[in-house]
Amino acid sequence: MSDYINLIVIIVVITFLFGLFYLNKQNSESKLLFYILSIYFTTEIVTIFSTIYDYNFRFFYNVSVAFQFFLWLALLLNVFKKQKRFVILTFTVLITISFIISDGGFNKTNFLIGSFLYLIIYIYCAFQLLKSEAIAFFQSNQFILISSPILFFLGLSFMFAFKFNGIATTAVFLDLELYQLVNYFVNIIFYSLINIYIFKERKLNA
Repeated sequence: MSDYINLIVIIVVITFLFGLFYLNKQNSESKLLFYILSIYFTTEIVTIFSTIYDYNFRFFYNVSVAFQFFLWLALLLNVFKKQKRFVILTFTVLITISFIISDGGFNKTNFLIGSFLYLIIYIYCAFQLLKSEAIAFFQSNQFILISSPILFFLGLSFMFAFKFNGIATTAVFLDLELYQLVNYFVNIIFYSLINIYIFKERKLNA
């Protein structure tokens, strides 16, 4: 694996360990975040094994993405106190796509649909809070948590779209392809925000 991939693996493992030891599992949002981090951690372990043994785990990745978005949407709706039936429907759709459309390959549609749904709900609910002048929420630790995957979802969604025309594989900096550079950047922002949430949550519950 390349150095940039190794660095991302290290970031994922460290964040998972922070979540394991410092997240308050009695808090529903922190519990959902820990489940999400567990999926990311497991996915990285599977990726390492797939690299070592040259085995195709693409179907696992499709199901993993479906579960990730199920949990992120559940967390988002939990924070905004919305009904969760929509999450169950979304999860069913993503799992169905994983089984039917993937054809043994990684299905980018899962990620694109999940990202789109998360962003739409995030923007809609945020505007509702702005209209009600709930300014305190936008200074809260909850807001950091639900905002943490936004750039991650947007960046990778654009890259998956670009992969169809080869732009993502263009070398742009220090022999890194555009996809690698974007992946590196959005992961650092993503996990940095999650770690900020974890440590602020620990301080609030100390």
